[in-house]
Amino acid sequence: MPETTEIRELTRKRGGVNHKLTNFVKHVVPIYNTFKINPSLHDEVIIELQNRLDKLEIVYNEFEGIQLEIESLSPDDVLEGHYKERY
Repeated sequence: MPETTEIRELTRKRGGVNHKLTNFVKHVVPIYNTFKINPSLHDEVIIELQNRLDKLEIVYNEFEGIQLEIESLSPDDVLEGHYKERY
């Protein structure tokens, strides 16, 4: 069954939010790797991480909202196909 315009738009928005999540990971992983070697962080880094975590919660909630909307608009067979592709 073809996707509706609304589902395509929501999927596009979800991709944009996913990009934000990916950027967060790209920024935090090097800090984490450094922390594993030397478990001390400057106050500035801690403040920056806290700010990013606060933003991450907002972005994650946005992602979840979009995903739930997509799922509510999608027929079960389309969702099952997407699930199989992802996992």
